[in-house]
Amino acid sequence: MPVTFASMQAAVNDLTKRPELVTVTNLAIRTATLRAHAVDFFPRDRSSFVFTYTPPNSTSFVDIPSIYTSIPLLRSAEFLQSEDALTYSATENLEYISSPEQFWDEDNLRRYSVFTQIGDSLRCSFASATGRARLWHYVNPDVSSGSYSSWIADLYQDELAYWAAGIVWARSGFQEQAQQTQQHVLAFKDLLITGHLAAKV
Repeated sequence: MPVTFASMQAAVNDLTKRPELVTVTNLAIRTATLRAHAVDFFPRDRSSFVFTYTPPNSTSFVDIPSIYTSIPLLRSAEFLQSEDALTYSATENLEYISSPEQFWDEDNLRRYSVFTQIGDSLRCSFASATGRARLWHYVNPDVSSGSYSSWIADLYQDELAYWAAGIVWARSGFQEQAQQTQQHVLAFKDLLITGHLAAKV
């Protein structure tokens, strides 16, 4: 059964015995959940989204705007795959580059099959633009109170609640209790890495 935000609140309150710290507790739950998913790039946080665009008439760059509007929980891009507009089969894989300067090689020649992120847009250098591209990316969990969703919380509610409780203690002046959670958090991070970095088939 999926863990809800309310059940996380109850679990954290059981540990802290401070149910009156509603705002601090809610922030701690959101923070702990986001930090847990950010421990590494887990296969279960990988997803894809298809963008359509008008292919340019020349070899111009293609800009795909407003990616955070299209993918509200976007964490980071992994790679971009061009697809045939009719068959949806892959036609080209674009490698992510970290800066626009890398669109040109050491001989100042334009590189193709690469893309980068500029603000909330993707700038793409397609070898052959088809009008359809699939972005493979990593997403953050939904930490809103109404639609909370985290596979880590579903599998490890007690461990995640303890992490959140440590944040509550730290922010409410109980530094000794907060420090006692650090070894637990480190062990939990190790568990996530060893248990969930490889995709299960």
